[in-house]
Amino acid sequence: MSKRPQAKKVAKSTEEETLNGSNTLPALIEIAEGQALQLGSVVGVAHTLSGLAVDAWNALSEVDRDERLNTVIADIKAAHAADALPEEIKGKLVDPSTGALLADPEEPQEFEMMVAEQVLIVSAPGGPRRRAGFSFGPVPVELRAEDLGDDPAVVLELLRGDPLLKIDGRFEERPADED
Repeated sequence: MSKRPQAKKVAKSTEEETLNGSNTLPALIEIAEGQALQLGSVVGVAHTLSGLAVDAWNALSEVDRDERLNTVIADIKAAHAADALPEEIKGKLVDPSTGALLADPEEPQEFEMMVAEQVLIVSAPGGPRRRAGFSFGPVPVELRAEDLGDDPAVVLELLRGDPLLKIDGRFEERPADED
């Protein structure tokens, strides 16, 4: 039997924290014909306008967060139609077909490809549990696909089969060239 890598404990991040976005909105939001914004840019604007801390923003229900995002999208579309988009948003407009920035065509265009990786957050609130070669307790443990071994689907089903485990998830973005 091969040893599985040790899962990492969740720790307070010293880097910028990740804002939860939307599972229902597309990755590129079309603002006008041939012009779009990445969902991440819309999330950043909506979060700033909300005045909420990152934890409070992430604690919003998905319905509430989507409602706020849709309001910001409508406001951005209206501002674009009135030719009154703020410069920081104009600088983030992309071509929906290529994802390339629509900034000054004389300047070289740069954009970064991102990969979203699912991270499972598993804990055993009622006390220690051992499942699928992992130990869990009240402190959440982060598991990525490479932590789940040769057959992640089987390991995931074993974890899901334990009613005393709490399984949450999130997506973590990283530049595509890190692979």
